Amino acid sequence: IILMTFTFDALSSSGLVLTTWCSPPYSNPKQDGYFDLLLKEAFFRLDRTISIENKPAERSLKDANEGITDGEFLRVSGIDMLYPNLLIVPEPLYEMEFVAFSKVETLKLSNGWESLSEYNTGYVIGWKIIEENIDGLNGNAGVGNQEMLFKLLDANRFEIVIYSRNFGRQLINKLALKNIYSATESLAVEPMYLFLHKRHRELIPRLTKIMKEIKAEKHLLQLE
Repeated sequence: IILMTFTFDALSSSGLVLTTWCSPPYSNPKQDGYFDLLLKEAFFRLDRTISIENKPAERSLKDANEGITDGEFLRVSGIDMLYPNLLIVPEPLYEMEFVAFSKVETLKLSNGWESLSEYNTGYVIGWKIIEENIDGLNGNAGVGNQEMLFKLLDANRFEIVIYSRNFGRQLINKLALKNIYSATESLAVEPMYLFLHKRHRELIPRLTKIMKEIKAEKHLLQLE
């Protein structure tokens, strides 16, 4: 259990709005999910308040890049090549394992990403690492959000879907889906970051230092 206490009355400056595609228990409407609390604590130590909005993956990125919101998480490094108004906070929030989910309990993808050309494969639009790796492969299609992704797998509209191992397991439990399995082998393991709109570039050095400090406080890192 993560326990934090915030006193915002004494904080200066206006609040920032961050967006994310993350679902419970990592981020939720009450803003007390794992990443919600971690980032609130980090910005609290910067004398800033934040609010966090959940949006579809592609919209979340575009709104942050266009300056409609102030930043976005969780994303792989290099996303700023596609969204040049976003600047990375270079301390990872999380290391994400990307895997295939299917109804085959012993699924083997011996050729990694290339193996997906043999299957009707689904992914969430806006997950750039997946889009880049399956670009040009046959039989893939993007959908708007992760719940739809797993429901279509359950309905046999996809043979395979690509998603985070831990996030996917949480979603399968939430949706009470049966007989959906994650492949043993990972397709990729990548550190994931917070990105801020370039108008907040002056916050990044201090925020990076603060996030390192928070991560060193082991009781804040009870994420499975």
